[in-house]
Amino acid sequence: MQRKPTPFTGGRMSHDRGMRIAFEELIEFWENVERIPIELLALDAMNIAKTNKLTIYDSFYVAAALMHKVPLLTFDNGIIKKHEELNVDIMQVH
Repeated sequence: MQRKPTPFTGGRMSHDRGMRIAFEELIEFWENVERIPIELLALDAMNIAKTNKLTIYDSFYVAAALMHKVPLLTFDNGIIKKHEELNVDIMQVH
C-alpha cells in the first residue's frame, strides 16, 4: 500500500480548499518534524520570503513543503491567498 505524502505545517490547520488528512496522520507528522534539516532550507526560505513578502518563519514551512513535495497545512491567509503562485498545495485536517 502506498502512503500519502506527509504535510508540513506551521502549527495552523487549513480551512481552505484542498486535500484532507486524518488527525492520526497529523500526529505521525509531528513525530517526524524534528528530522527536517532546517539549515538546508535556509536559502530557499530566504528567497521565498523576499520574493513573496512572507515572514521567514512562514517561508521555512513553504520551503520544506516544496522540498519534500508535500502539501502545507495552514490557516495563514497570506499563504492561502498566495499558495498557487508559491506553487504549494494546501491540505485540511478533518
